[in-house]
Amino acid sequence: MDSRQKVKFFKQIILSGSWVLIIIMMLPQMILAASVTLSWDRNQEPDIAGYKVFWGTQSRHYTNSVTIHDTAHQPLERTYTIDGLAEGETYFFAVKAFDLAGQESSFSKEISYSFETAALNVNAIIGDNKVINASMETGGNVPDGWWIYEWVPKGHSKNPMPGMWSTQEARSGQSSLMLTNSTGSYIGWRGKRIDLSTPYPRTLTLGGWSKALNVSSDCRLYGFTFLVIFEDGSRKWFYPEELEFDTGTHDWQLRQVTKTWKKGVRSVTPYTMLYGGTGTAWFDDIFVTPSPSNVLYNFDARTGMRASKPVGWQVYDWADDMEKNPSPGTWSAKEAHSGSYSLVLTNRTGSYTGWKGERIYFAAPYPRTLTLGGWSKALNVSSSCWLYGFTFLINFEDGTYEWFYPVDLEFERGTHDWQLRQASKTWNKGVVSVTPYTLLYKGTGTAWFDDIFIAATP
Repeated sequence: MDSRQKVKFFKQIILSGSWVLIIIMMLPQMILAASVTLSWDRNQEPDIAGYKVFWGTQSRHYTNSVTIHDTAHQPLERTYTIDGLAEGETYFFAVKAFDLAGQESSFSKEISYSFETAALNVNAIIGDNKVINASMETGGNVPDGWWIYEWVPKGHSKNPMPGMWSTQEARSGQSSLMLTNSTGSYIGWRGKRIDLSTPYPRTLTLGGWSKALNVSSDCRLYGFTFLVIFEDGSRKWFYPEELEFDTGTHDWQLRQVTKTWKKGVRSVTPYTMLYGGTGTAWFDDIFVTPSPSNVLYNFDARTGMRASKPVGWQVYDWADDMEKNPSPGTWSAKEAHSGSYSLVLTNRTGSYTGWKGERIYFAAPYPRTLTLGGWSKALNVSSSCWLYGFTFLINFEDGTYEWFYPVDLEFERGTHDWQLRQASKTWNKGVVSVTPYTLLYKGTGTAWFDDIFIAATP
């Protein structure tokens, strides 16, 4: 299953002169199918005859197109959905209008979208984002709710203009936060404090997007940090390595992390950072999403890097009447769907091998609807393999439990690149806890697992 994306075009199409479009890309609420929905305002010229939609996997080189005959002027919004797009690909889209004489407008501004990125972002339910002016679209001289700051350490000097509100670069909409560091001082943007309501959430997904130009490799911190204040009045600066971006020059990248604390979170203040290095960075679509969200601890197997195994995960091997595997599970730094690590299972004997994750507890009121799944890659997994995928042990509020392993959570056998599997389920009673498992049962081969998620809806 792949992602569904909606892209909205707001300005009219003009047949004469240039065609300038403002584009907003909205992140998916749930991964449903390999499709993109394009939306634009209908052309209001009296002789409008329709539109041509173009797309392909190379910028401005479109291998696919469709002609939409449409002479209507109302309703104002016109949409078209493209299905059958491939997982893991980046696609580029543009639109033209044409009139009754066959005259065509110029291409719209091109937009692009990567399905792999969207699939990863299923862990963040962006529709519940609490960041004020998260995509930097409103304000006067500076975006509403954001302030520039600069700390000048000893031996450094102030930047002449460390931060700007840029209308030249944007991941969505028209604007982004820009940082330019020429002196190696500590510069950033501080967002407005986000006050959360009771019952205070304990699980948050935090992150956003950034683009870089010549950010130096010696940059101390380039990414996000969040000041978290708890219900007991204590506070914590939260800046794990998952929220740091690549240095150098790169296009828009997503960084996010999900964290569950032992006490409720009363407020969060977001910060962007370009500390102790030089270069330029843009930030956009920053989010702080309380539960419901991904609540799986260490879901991309990146923590515990100096340990012998990832934190929160244990390998198991049930031999039954078969021979045990000598080394059924390892922690791989050579294969990863995101980040740097993944869980590996190698089955040579046909036993029952797997990884067991940490038990995830929910707070009351217990959710009844969950979306569960993750990613896997395979090498020579035998067609006779009994179960290759995920299972989840569900414990309910009445003390009963259920093993949840529908066919939707099974992967293809053989050899394949990273695939996503997920399933949603609503029970008639609340879920107190969930324990995730990866499986390679009664078959041979090697499988990697990464970006495993449990998304809860109250």
